[in-house]
Amino acid sequence: RHTTSNKQRCKGTGNMVLQSVTIVERDAHGNVMVTWTYPELDPQQHDDELEMVLKARSQLQSITAPAEAGAEGQEAQGAAESSSFSKYKRTWVYMVTRPNDSQAEGLKKVTHVSLALLTDEFHPEKYLALTSALLKLYLANGHPLVSLQCFLSVLVKGSYENAEAGVSFNNDSFDIRLAYLSTPMKQIISTFGTDSILIWIALMLRRRVVVYSADLQQLLQTIRGLPLFVWHRQSWNNSLWPFIAGSEYEITDLNSAAGFIAGFTDSAIKNTADSAVVYDLLVDVDSQSIVVPQHAKETFVLSQLHHDLANFLVEMSADAERPDQSVIKELALKTKGLLARLESLKGKDPSAPDCVTIEGLHHAKVNPPLDRFLYNVAVAEDLASPQEQQ
Repeated sequence: RHTTSNKQRCKGTGNMVLQSVTIVERDAHGNVMVTWTYPELDPQQHDDELEMVLKARSQLQSITAPAEAGAEGQEAQGAAESSSFSKYKRTWVYMVTRPNDSQAEGLKKVTHVSLALLTDEFHPEKYLALTSALLKLYLANGHPLVSLQCFLSVLVKGSYENAEAGVSFNNDSFDIRLAYLSTPMKQIISTFGTDSILIWIALMLRRRVVVYSADLQQLLQTIRGLPLFVWHRQSWNNSLWPFIAGSEYEITDLNSAAGFIAGFTDSAIKNTADSAVVYDLLVDVDSQSIVVPQHAKETFVLSQLHHDLANFLVEMSADAERPDQSVIKELALKTKGLLARLESLKGKDPSAPDCVTIEGLHHAKVNPPLDRFLYNVAVAEDLASPQEQQ
């Protein structure tokens, strides 16, 4: 096991927010272990939990070993090459996994390597590019020293160049706005049709949303687009848990959040009765369906406002001439109008002059089921007290 000791998390200059880098390996006997990290993991800081999470998300434990496959001499199968972005305890985890085709002396007994980069920022394109560069350097050398040099160079200067290894990285080449817009909203609306309004309702109310797909890349591509439905919140960093592998620590972390958008590839999540995660909406990418669990039915009762907005979204997404950013803007304007209406409804109840209340909504002749929805939005936007929330 390589060691590079440094007890402090790494903070760079400029807009680089790197925390640490970790290497996870699987050997020919099927053992999966963390072999190097910088700065060094500290058990007193519960980094042993992080180590377990990184092992789970590397997917190296799910590879079929040669002995299990029943073919002598056959290499381990599964998880050949993959990349993912996820979050654990407000830290973003970017991982790239590759089979080991290196001739490096130190890697002769290693079948697969996964490298994890931990940062404070959602920006998959930028950090996966850097993660791939770090892994490429490690596989080429069999020792993390060159990868560490790259990590520190990017941390300090925002760039790294190694022509001999064919590795180049420059922080200035990446635009965060493109990361937000990577998944077309029109694609999501076209997939789920008028049921897309359920996504908008759940996110407006800061509810717990689970997204499922057996295909990790399809899951990540879809889930990163959901915050577009509530553009005014810019909630990528706060609300997204794009990939949960299912370990105990991950589930505990997720359940501690009041609201979330969480991604799963294990179909067991669809069984609400046995699920360790309590959620209010299931977005099933594979079946192109959205399911409301029984306990949340009242939250998603649709008013005429919802029906009208659902049809509006579908019509816009069907317009081949309309760019995706136009759809995002139009929904954002509709949302802004709704929030302005809520502001105007503050003080309609004489007993609560600075708040939106159910009584005040009734004074303004807002009837069920719209009254309950507007009140719950007001709570989510800190315009109302949550006592009456459902």
